[in-house]
Amino acid sequence: MNRFISAAAAVTIIATLVPKIVAAQTESQGVGASSAARIFEEAKEICRKDDGALWGVSLCGPILLVE
Repeated sequence: MNRFISAAAAVTIIATLVPKIVAAQTESQGVGASSAARIFEEAKEICRKDDGALWGVSLCGPILLVE
């Protein structure tokens, strides 16, 4: 009887969590191409204006967008 209850509890938990996990994955679309282009242009402009003044050295370089 305890095995049946444990199996039923496991199935219930899995059945409850799987749709939530799938929904969370589909909601995250990532950064779109137009947003990424805008972010890179803003970074390039800020870097050009600063020209290393803040830290005494330019921090301009490759950028990786990560969510």
